[in-house]
Amino acid sequence: MIIAIPASVSPECGCELPAQQRLVSIAEALAAIVDGVGPVSGIEILPVAQARGRVIATPVASEMPLPRFDNSAMDGYAIHGDDISRAAPLRLTDRIAAGHREVAALAAGTTVQILTGAPVPAGVAAVVPHEQTRRAGNDVIIESPIALGDNIRRAGEDMVAGQPLLQAGTRLDPRHIALLLAAGLIHVPVTPRVRLGLLSTGDELVSAGEALGAHHIVDTNRPLLSALLAVPDVELHDFGIVEDSRKAASERIRDAAAKTDLLITTGGICGSDADHIAPAICAAGGTCRQLKVALRPGKPIGIGRLHATRIMCLPGNPLSALVTAVLFLRPLLRALAGEQPKELSGIAAVAGEVFRHSPGRTEFVPVIVTSSIDAWGRPRVASLPRGSHRLLSLVKADGLAELPENSGDILPGETVKFHPFISGFAL
Repeated sequence: MIIAIPASVSPECGCELPAQQRLVSIAEALAAIVDGVGPVSGIEILPVAQARGRVIATPVASEMPLPRFDNSAMDGYAIHGDDISRAAPLRLTDRIAAGHREVAALAAGTTVQILTGAPVPAGVAAVVPHEQTRRAGNDVIIESPIALGDNIRRAGEDMVAGQPLLQAGTRLDPRHIALLLAAGLIHVPVTPRVRLGLLSTGDELVSAGEALGAHHIVDTNRPLLSALLAVPDVELHDFGIVEDSRKAASERIRDAAAKTDLLITTGGICGSDADHIAPAICAAGGTCRQLKVALRPGKPIGIGRLHATRIMCLPGNPLSALVTAVLFLRPLLRALAGEQPKELSGIAAVAGEVFRHSPGRTEFVPVIVTSSIDAWGRPRVASLPRGSHRLLSLVKADGLAELPENSGDILPGETVKFHPFISGFAL
């Protein structure tokens, strides 16, 4: 679905610019960003053990049953079906350990000591735990009732050969790695890594370590986004800083687009006469649409394309870049990787003070968790100094509180949505 966003065409560059100051919702902006986006082409075959964080490209199925054979779920004694209700002692004839030899079928009136994971001999109907037995020489006395099938893991009870395991679009985590290897898979098909480029804009910026003039600012956006985007299915390319020049930006964008699937720019997207990114994309032969989102921080963003390369233009202030990256870049990256985009969910928290907020834009505020926890186990949060340029507040914060677009002030004790950095604001 394409969201209709009122726009006019700039006669200077052919870019789509907002025709009026109507703010689009976060949902509208996100729908426009991911519209028509599919996974990057191709399939890569990786060893399962090296595939953590990658996205399955095609469905995979088990190559063997799990468990592969009937085995004991604990250390104990194997019981024949005829002896389930037997009161007389059983004669101990053997011992079976995991990974060792198989033994002959169990005869009624006898038992074998069996350890966890060891194959269950034919004729065994249950395994009784050690602690429910008593030894008397070579005899074993069962002291607790036992039922057919107790403590036996049956072959194929977890999965059977040929059973579908994971669907395309599944991002592999350690659980999946264990499952695939147990199911007999050594290699797995995944979508190729997304080639992602980062480009900062601004005459005022210099890279860390370079000489600072009187009016220079260290570029923090590329390091911030590089750290945020250092995930297994992303291949990062750093295209540095480009000056506030349409010609220079156009040349750099054209070069970057030839080497990437997705190009991220920061800065130069607000729409003033000093902001050249959108016109530069168009001058390079691409298209760009500037959106004003009902969001604070991060109101101005841009979405574009140059040939096969998607372009996303983020604001220049650090908190704005972080918020828009998580809200919009994360779903876009997931779509390019073949994964289903997910909403940023957050958890319920309690306002520990008044959160001042004017309706009209969703706002993300740096907050700390205070020592107080309410009766329902919800954290209590308090605000830190706001401002999209404030890195210290960002570092001191435990996460961001989300103040809804249609709400006014959030009063003490009221519920507020909280996005902990440890979980919510990670790619």
